[in-house]
Amino acid sequence: MTLAELALWAFASYGLTFGVKDSKLTLRPRDFLKKVDFFEKLLSCSFCTGFWAALVISILWEVWGGSIIPTPALAAGLLIRALAGAASTYTIDLVVQLLEQALDNAEHPDEDDEEVEYSGPADEDG
Repeated sequence: MTLAELALWAFASYGLTFGVKDSKLTLRPRDFLKKVDFFEKLLSCSFCTGFWAALVISILWEVWGGSIIPTPALAAGLLIRALAGAASTYTIDLVVQLLEQALDNAEHPDEDDEEVEYSGPADEDG
Protein backbone atom coordinates (compact mmCIF):
# COMPACT_ATOMS: atom_id res chain seq x y z
CA MET A 1 0.00 0.00 0.00
CA THR A 2 1.47 3.33 -1.06
CA LEU A 3 1.36 6.44 1.09
CA ALA A 4 -1.39 7.89 -1.14
CA GLU A 5 -3.42 4.67 -0.78
CA LEU A 6 -2.89 4.74 2.98
CA ALA A 7 -4.15 8.32 3.17
CA LEU A 8 -7.13 7.46 0.94
CA TRP A 9 -7.95 4.43 3.10
CA ALA A 10 -7.64 6.42 6.37
CA PHE A 11 -9.86 9.24 5.12
CA ALA A 12 -12.37 6.79 3.65
CA SER A 13 -12.53 5.10 7.05
CA TYR A 14 -13.01 8.47 8.73
CA GLY A 15 -15.64 9.48 6.18
CA LEU A 16 -17.64 6.34 6.81
CA THR A 17 -17.27 6.79 10.57
CA PHE A 18 -18.44 10.39 10.40
CA GLY A 19 -21.30 9.43 8.10
CA VAL A 20 -22.55 6.78 10.51
CA LYS A 21 -21.77 8.55 13.79
CA ASP A 22 -22.37 12.26 13.17
CA SER A 23 -24.02 12.97 9.82
CA LYS A 24 -27.49 14.48 9.66
CA LEU A 25 -28.26 12.02 6.86
CA THR A 26 -28.09 9.09 9.26
CA LEU A 27 -29.79 10.78 12.19
CA ARG A 28 -33.02 8.76 12.11
CA PRO A 29 -31.43 5.30 11.80
CA ARG A 30 -28.82 6.28 14.38
CA ASP A 31 -31.48 7.46 16.84
CA PHE A 32 -33.35 4.19 16.30
CA LEU A 33 -30.22 2.10 16.89
CA LYS A 34 -29.23 4.11 19.97
CA LYS A 35 -32.27 2.71 21.77
CA VAL A 36 -30.13 -0.41 22.24
CA ASP A 37 -27.36 0.17 24.82
CA PHE A 38 -24.69 -1.57 22.67
CA PHE A 39 -25.32 0.75 19.73
CA GLU A 40 -25.58 3.78 22.01
CA LYS A 41 -22.04 3.11 23.22
CA LEU A 42 -20.73 2.13 19.78
CA LEU A 43 -22.10 5.20 18.02
CA SER A 44 -20.78 7.60 20.64
CA CYS A 45 -17.20 6.38 20.22
CA SER A 46 -15.07 7.35 17.21
CA PHE A 47 -12.57 4.60 17.98
CA CYS A 48 -15.28 1.92 18.18
CA THR A 49 -17.21 3.03 15.11
CA GLY A 50 -13.89 3.60 13.32
CA PHE A 51 -12.88 -0.02 13.87
CA TRP A 52 -15.96 -1.31 12.07
CA ALA A 53 -15.79 1.39 9.40
CA ALA A 54 -12.13 0.56 8.70
CA LEU A 55 -12.99 -3.15 8.55
CA VAL A 56 -15.70 -2.46 5.96
CA ILE A 57 -13.40 -0.18 3.94
CA SER A 58 -10.62 -2.81 4.13
CA ILE A 59 -12.92 -5.59 2.90
CA LEU A 60 -14.14 -3.38 0.05
CA TRP A 61 -10.51 -2.51 -0.74
CA GLU A 62 -9.66 -6.21 -1.00
CA VAL A 63 -12.72 -6.97 -3.12
CA TRP A 64 -11.91 -4.03 -5.39
CA GLY A 65 -8.33 -5.29 -5.71
CA GLY A 66 -9.60 -8.76 -6.57
CA SER A 67 -7.80 -10.58 -3.74
CA ILE A 68 -10.57 -11.68 -1.42
CA ILE A 69 -9.53 -15.31 -1.17
CA PRO A 70 -10.10 -16.16 2.51
CA THR A 71 -6.81 -17.02 4.16
CA PRO A 72 -5.46 -16.56 7.68
CA ALA A 73 -3.11 -13.88 6.32
CA LEU A 74 -6.05 -11.96 4.87
CA ALA A 75 -7.95 -12.22 8.16
CA ALA A 76 -4.92 -10.99 10.09
CA GLY A 77 -4.40 -8.17 7.63
CA LEU A 78 -8.03 -7.10 7.92
CA LEU A 79 -7.80 -7.13 11.72
CA ILE A 80 -4.61 -5.06 11.68
CA ARG A 81 -6.16 -2.56 9.26
CA ALA A 82 -9.31 -2.35 11.36
CA LEU A 83 -7.25 -1.56 14.47
CA ALA A 84 -5.11 0.96 12.58
CA GLY A 85 -8.28 2.46 11.13
CA ALA A 86 -9.79 2.82 14.57
CA ALA A 87 -6.70 4.71 15.74
CA SER A 88 -6.51 6.90 12.64
CA THR A 89 -10.25 7.61 12.73
CA TYR A 90 -10.04 8.59 16.40
CA THR A 91 -7.05 10.84 15.71
CA ILE A 92 -8.67 12.55 12.72
CA ASP A 93 -11.91 13.02 14.66
CA LEU A 94 -10.03 14.52 17.60
CA VAL A 95 -8.20 16.98 15.33
CA VAL A 96 -11.46 17.94 13.60
CA GLN A 97 -13.17 18.50 16.96
CA LEU A 98 -10.29 20.68 18.16
CA LEU A 99 -10.42 22.73 14.95
CA GLU A 100 -14.19 23.12 15.24
CA GLN A 101 -13.83 24.23 18.85
CA ALA A 102 -11.10 26.75 17.97
CA LEU A 103 -13.19 28.17 15.13
CA ASP A 104 -16.26 28.36 17.32
CA ASN A 105 -14.30 30.13 20.07
CA ALA A 106 -12.90 32.59 17.52
CA GLU A 107 -16.36 33.37 16.14
CA HIS A 108 -18.19 33.42 19.49
CA PRO A 109 -15.85 34.19 22.38
CA ASP A 110 -17.42 33.54 25.77
CA GLU A 111 -18.23 36.60 27.79
CA ASP A 112 -17.01 34.80 30.91
CA ASP A 113 -13.48 34.38 29.58
CA GLU A 114 -11.14 37.15 30.58
CA GLU A 115 -9.17 38.62 27.73
CA VAL A 116 -5.58 39.19 28.67
CA GLU A 117 -3.99 42.17 27.00
CA TYR A 118 -0.30 41.91 26.33
CA SER A 119 1.49 45.22 26.33
CA GLY A 120 4.91 43.80 25.58
CA PRO A 121 8.16 43.89 27.53
CA ALA A 122 8.91 47.53 26.68
CA ASP A 123 5.81 49.01 28.32
CA GLU A 124 7.15 52.18 29.87
CA ASP A 125 3.81 53.51 31.11
CA GLY A 126 3.26 50.81 33.65
